[in-house]
Amino acid sequence: MVWGDNSFEQCDPPKNIGTCIHVATGDEHTVALKLNGFIRAWGNNANGQTAIPTGGGYKQIIAGNQYSGAIQADGKVVLWGAWITQYLTPCTVPNDLGPCTMIAAGSMHTVAIRSGGSVIAWGSNDNGQCLGTDIDGNTITSTPAGEPVKIMGQVLTGVNQIVAGESFTAALRYDGTISAWGSNLYTQSDVPQELNDKHDCVQLAAGADHLVALQSNGIVTAWGNNNCNQCGSEGYGDIDNSLVGDPYWTKSQLDTKCIAVAAGKQHNVALVTDGTIVCWGDNSDGQSETGTSAVSKRDGQCETGTSEVSVVQIAAGNAHTVALESSGVIYSWGVGGDHSEVADRNL
Repeated sequence: MVWGDNSFEQCDPPKNIGTCIHVATGDEHTVALKLNGFIRAWGNNANGQTAIPTGGGYKQIIAGNQYSGAIQADGKVVLWGAWITQYLTPCTVPNDLGPCTMIAAGSMHTVAIRSGGSVIAWGSNDNGQCLGTDIDGNTITSTPAGEPVKIMGQVLTGVNQIVAGESFTAALRYDGTISAWGSNLYTQSDVPQELNDKHDCVQLAAGADHLVALQSNGIVTAWGNNNCNQCGSEGYGDIDNSLVGDPYWTKSQLDTKCIAVAAGKQHNVALVTDGTIVCWGDNSDGQSETGTSAVSKRDGQCETGTSEVSVVQIAAGNAHTVALESSGVIYSWGVGGDHSEVADRNL
């Protein structure tokens, strides 16, 4: 299922797409990894972001604002499209990158976990999003030259997951703690100490300027830019509608615990144990709508009551949202934009 801004048909999965096992969302495009290892992509292709490579054998996909990427079975990273810098810059991969186990897409940079365990990032580093921090905690803004990410001057290790926002990056370690670096304009790189003290985080998601963390008990915590209530709202969380969380917001009022989270530019999506979805944040293009049946709204948040399908994976783009059903089918609906509205809105 896909909903939200459909101006480039990013909410319209191709017919006969087949069984999919993973989806990723960019600014105005969507990428899907099929069970057979082939990739499909649709939506805005102004910069070649949906011009997928030939062949199969891929095991992970990513979608940035104007680019896409994938990891081949041998760990080789491929990118296509363009980074958004002062000028659109064609995406490249460092020659000495080597095999990788995970990649993440920011709007101006790309991050990877190498097979040896180190984290490397490349692209724009104007806010230190590629290199981390020095021994004094200051961001390192020199031009990336293939060196691994450092936190407080020490090489970052033991990383289980990486995510990238517009101009910042975050990593989840195997011990359940989080490190974030790069732009901190909205305190998105200030990980709540209370959260790290628990050693309990199991997943991260990055929006443009906010960060979302899922704990093992199903509680979702968000912090950073809160201009669209993506980090919580008065009466529904613990903070008011300010630009910066105070210091962060925890969504613990769900009837069932969350098992996955995704973050769009200014909205979030959470998957709960019964296969339904909760969305909150920006809903200007319907990206936080979760269907017309049994939906309740409160201060910009939407919650599903019942579901006709069982969702197993979620993704969020600039202004659209994607859900992958347990059978491997991607269903879609959304507002029309320049195209007709998709009719099926039952989630």
